[in-house]
Amino acid sequence: MIKALVGWAALILVFVPGPVRAEDELPAEVEKAWKELRDLHKAKPLNPDQVEEWSKKLKERAETFLKQHGSNLKAGDGLYYAGRAWFLVENWVESAKALKEFLDRDPESPFAKQAAQNLIQALVSAGKKKEALGALEEFVKRNPDLPDEHPLLQLRASLEGSVEAEVGWDKLKDQTAPELEVTEIIGEGIAKDRPLGELKGKVVLMDFWATWCGPCRMVIPALVKLQEKYKDQGFVVVGVTRYYGFGWLNNETKQDLIPKEELDLNKEFVREFKMNYPVVFTLEKSQDAYDVKSIPSAFIVDREGKVRFRHVRASADTEKDLIAEIEKLLAEKTPAAAAPAPGPGTSAPEPGKGQ
Repeated sequence: MIKALVGWAALILVFVPGPVRAEDELPAEVEKAWKELRDLHKAKPLNPDQVEEWSKKLKERAETFLKQHGSNLKAGDGLYYAGRAWFLVENWVESAKALKEFLDRDPESPFAKQAAQNLIQALVSAGKKKEALGALEEFVKRNPDLPDEHPLLQLRASLEGSVEAEVGWDKLKDQTAPELEVTEIIGEGIAKDRPLGELKGKVVLMDFWATWCGPCRMVIPALVKLQEKYKDQGFVVVGVTRYYGFGWLNNETKQDLIPKEELDLNKEFVREFKMNYPVVFTLEKSQDAYDVKSIPSAFIVDREGKVRFRHVRASADTEKDLIAEIEKLLAEKTPAAAAPAPGPGTSAPEPGKGQ
């Protein structure tokens, strides 16, 4: 998380002293502690080897600031200080809460512009992308002269895409998984006709991917491990791709491939990466049915055939997140499994009556 903190800090975490107005005056010791925290932030070392230690110290100082002066940070500019300090300790929810309250109370504050930028970042980090987009739009409205290269304007397009994807996910979550229309299969353990229907009763992880996608290649070793670890517990990984007309193999991108050439390239890729799970080629509309906007995108389907989880793109937490969901779903019992059949001398309940 320290690396993430450094990344945010490099983007727009710039401390702005600003005037302290009479109505918002804070105790001298609070102002002194805030100045020390601000000065430490401004002293970011130029030597990359020293940045991690500086980040750790900055976070510890922010934690101390909140602990010692929290009672003075509930109104006025104190809310701004609190929001910034919570940001440094990576408590995105508390940071967003304090900064939003500060902006609601005093949108014309000299600190408002900086507070709004950090509010947007805190909301993004908290996974509240729709709220972040709303805060960003409000920020742009209040600051119409932002240069095109401003980081938040660059962020807006990404957020818009994420919010659109969330709408698609809301429609898909907990619904019966759309069937895949398979044209080719590499490997074994899956049917060409109604593949998901045939796998009902298992927990299925579908990984939408392509050979040319670098992050997809990064995820493959984790998927191989998951397949090996859970295959005997009713779990299977299915790689889902389609024809793109190009591919990647042996550190080289191959262009202008006809379908047979692309299929052969994928077969060689599967052997090269020792992929121990089936890979299917589908029609593009199968990808559209899952509202896949970027790859890799993983979807986990429960034993009843319902889509329960989605993980988009690759990250340091991908394997951990997938394991947590897989183990949760493997532990669940289907209704059929949870209700044992009547034993000798036991009659089944009449319709409409319980046992």
